Amino acid sequence: MSLNWSLPYWSVPLLLFLAAGALLWTVWVYDRTRPSPGSPWRTILVILRALSLLLLLLAVAGPVLTRLVHREAPAELVVVVEDSGSMAIRDCSLATDPSDTTLTSRWAQARAIVEDLAGAVNPGPFRVEVSAWRGNGLAPLRDFFAANPAGQDPTSHGTDLARLLGQVRTRLVGRPARAVVLISDGQETTGRMESLAAGGRGPRRGGISVPDFMTNLFVIGVGDEKGPPDRVLMDLCYPDLAFQGDEVVVEVGIMHRYTGADDLSPATVRLTATDGSLLAEETVAASTNLTRLELSFRPQEAGPQVLHLEVAPLDNERFLANNKASLAINVRQERASILLLAGLPGWDVRFLAQAVVRESRLDMATVYATPEGLVFADSLNPWVEPRTTAEWLVWDAVVLTGWQDPLNLDWQILAQAVEAGLGVLFLPGPRAAGEGVGISAGPDPRLQELLPVRSQGWQWLVGSYFLEKSEGGAQHPVLSGLEKGRGVGITGLSLEELPPLNRVAQTQAKSGAMTLLNARAGDVGNSLVAPVVVIDTRGKGRVVWVGGRRLWELAFWELAGEDSGQKAGQDHAGRGLLRNILVWTASGEEDAGLALVGRRTIYQEGEAIRLAAKWRDMRGQPIGDRNLSLELRPTGVGADSAAVRTFALQPEPGSTGLAEVTLPPLPPGSYSVQLVGAGNPPVQGRLENLFVTRHSIERTQVRLNERRLLQIAGWSSGSYYRGGEPEQLEDLRRRLQMLDWAGEKQPVRSRYDLLAGWPFFVLMVLLLSMEWLLRRNKNLL
Repeated sequence: MSLNWSLPYWSVPLLLFLAAGALLWTVWVYDRTRPSPGSPWRTILVILRALSLLLLLLAVAGPVLTRLVHREAPAELVVVVEDSGSMAIRDCSLATDPSDTTLTSRWAQARAIVEDLAGAVNPGPFRVEVSAWRGNGLAPLRDFFAANPAGQDPTSHGTDLARLLGQVRTRLVGRPARAVVLISDGQETTGRMESLAAGGRGPRRGGISVPDFMTNLFVIGVGDEKGPPDRVLMDLCYPDLAFQGDEVVVEVGIMHRYTGADDLSPATVRLTATDGSLLAEETVAASTNLTRLELSFRPQEAGPQVLHLEVAPLDNERFLANNKASLAINVRQERASILLLAGLPGWDVRFLAQAVVRESRLDMATVYATPEGLVFADSLNPWVEPRTTAEWLVWDAVVLTGWQDPLNLDWQILAQAVEAGLGVLFLPGPRAAGEGVGISAGPDPRLQELLPVRSQGWQWLVGSYFLEKSEGGAQHPVLSGLEKGRGVGITGLSLEELPPLNRVAQTQAKSGAMTLLNARAGDVGNSLVAPVVVIDTRGKGRVVWVGGRRLWELAFWELAGEDSGQKAGQDHAGRGLLRNILVWTASGEEDAGLALVGRRTIYQEGEAIRLAAKWRDMRGQPIGDRNLSLELRPTGVGADSAAVRTFALQPEPGSTGLAEVTLPPLPPGSYSVQLVGAGNPPVQGRLENLFVTRHSIERTQVRLNERRLLQIAGWSSGSYYRGGEPEQLEDLRRRLQMLDWAGEKQPVRSRYDLLAGWPFFVLMVLLLSMEWLLRRNKNLL
C-alpha cells in the first residue's frame, strides 16, 4: 500500500506555505472579531476554520491511496465452433455401433466434442476455465452454450475462418489462454489466410506474422472427408433486366464432384416459372469437367419474376440442395417510347436515330411532314395527331425537330400531357428559307408556354461557338461521362474537343430552368455567352431546349491522327450527349432523389442483406444532413402488406449522401423496399423488389475441406485432427492434458482518492456547519 499525490513534488513547498498562511490568517481574523467569542470558543472556531481550509488544500494536492495485490487467474482453454449453415448438414454418425447408420449434423458432432474437451482438462491438479464460443468471422463472437439450445442447428450465412481467428485473438488479449481449439468443416464463402496476420505478433512464417496464441492451435475437422457423389449448378449468368417478348438467355455450368466418368448420367436442366410452368429445358452429356449450357425463353408478362433452375440429380446423390438455384429478372413491358416529329427531315433526324439504336432503353418512331400530311417514316402510314392527354401519354417523350416549320399541333393538349408526365425535347431543324443573320427566328408563338427559354426577340447568331458546361449544371446526370480528357485505351472525344457550332440562338433561360451547356464565342474580343442546352420540369413532365444548329456534325467529328478503326463502336461526347438528353427526357433524372445503389435483386436464405442508398438533389449534389430510413414490406400471395418494418440507415463516413443498413436474414419470399427521407412531408423513393430464395450456398458445402483446415493449422504451427476418428480425438485429449495448466498471477491495483467523492463533501459540510452554529450562538453573524 502506498500514498501518492496528484500534484508534482515541486509544488509541495507552495502548499505548505499556503497552509501556514491559512492558519495565521484564521488566527488573525478571530483575534479581531468583535464581540470576542472568548476562550475556549475562539480556539474552537479557529480550529474548525483552519481544518476546513487545510482540507481544501489537501484536496487540491490529491492524495491517492493505492494497493497492489496479485490474484490467481485460472488457465483458459478456448474452443471455437464455426457458426454457419453448412455445419447443420447431416453427414456423420456419433454411434459407436457400425450398424447404426443414423446421420447427425456436424453441429451436433461439434457440441459433443466441446463437452468432451471440457471434461478432459479439468480433472487435473489445476482448475481450467473452458470458454466455448461460436462465430463465422462475419458477426461478433457469441457464447456457444448460452446461444445454442440443445437440438438447434446454426443458420448463419457465410464464413471467413481467418477473420474468425482474428476475432479470437482480439478477445484473448491479456487472458491466460493456453490453447485454442477450432472446430469447422473448412468451407468458406470468403476470406484469405493473409487476413489472419492483420495486427498479429510473433514469428513470421512464409512472410506471414503468426499471432502468439496460435502456437497451441488445434484444428478439428467435422464432416464427410470423402464426399458423396454430387452434381452442382454453378456459374449462373443472366440479365437482371429484360423486355417483354425479347429473348432472355440464361447461362449455367454443371459440375460433378467426387464421381468417376462411369457414374455420370446425362444432365437435364429445367427452367420453370413460379407457378411451375416450364420455360426451357436442355439435356447435355455430363462429364467430370465443367459443362456449360444455355437456356433461352421469351417472357410474356411484365414485372419482377422469380424463376427456378433445377438439374436432374445423380442416381446415388445424397445432397440435392445444390441442384437447384433461383434467379430474379425484372421484365419491363416495353422500352421507353419516343415520338420524333420532324417538320423537315435532315441529318439531325438521322443523328437522333443512331443515338436511339445505341441505347437499349429507348425505342423511337419517326414522323415527318409530306404534302399529304404527317406520316410514319418506316411505313408511310398516316400519323393521327393525339386529341387527348391520354393519347399523348402513349409515348414517354416527344422530340420536336424543325419546329420553325408549322406542325399544326394542338399545343394546349400537348402542354397538358407534359404536366401529366410527358417529356418534350426541342431541336432546331434545317435552316428555314430566307433565314439569315440578324433576322428574328423565334418559334411558333403557341410554343412559348412550353419552352424553358424566352422565345421572343432572339436571333440566330453566325460564327464559331464552343460548348462549355455551366456552373450550375456541371454535376447534372445529363452531362455524366463527358468530362475533360480520356482514359488510357479509351477512344472518343471529350466535351471540350467537340467542334464549334456555327449557329446558336441568342436567348435567355426562364426563371426556374437550369442551363446545362453554354455556347461561348471563339472570336477574339467577342465575350458573348448563350445557353444551348436548357432543361426544366413542368408538373411531372420534363422539357429540354437545344439552341444550336447542325448537331449531326458533332457525331462525325474526329481529331487529326485518330485511328478510325479503333473508334468504331465507341462513344464520344457528341453521341453521348444526345443519348443522355434522350434518356433524361423519356425517363427523368434517375440519379436524383432517393435511390438504392449497388443492390442485388436476389438473396439467399440465411444471408444478411446489406443495402446502400444515396440521396441527391435535382442538381445531382449529395444530401447528407438529413436522416434516411428504409421500409420493408412482404409481398406475394398471402403476405400481410401492412406488416411494415422500418430500419434506420447509417451515414457512410467520408461519403456525403451515402448511407447503409444491414437487414437481418429474412425468410424465403418476396419483399418490397422503399427509402424514406426526413422532411415535411417526408421524401419517398420508389418501391423496389427484393427476393429471398430457399437456395443457400451453405447447403452446397457437402464435403469437409481438409485442405483449408490443414493450411490454417500449418500457418500457425498447429495440429489438425479428424473429428470423426475417435483415436485422433483421444490423441488430442492427451496432448491437451500434457500442457501446463497452472494458473497465472495477475496484478490487480486498487486506487482510492482520499479526498474525493461524497465523504469529503460530508466532512466539509460538517465542519462549516459547526462553525456557523457557534458563530450564530455567539452573535458573530
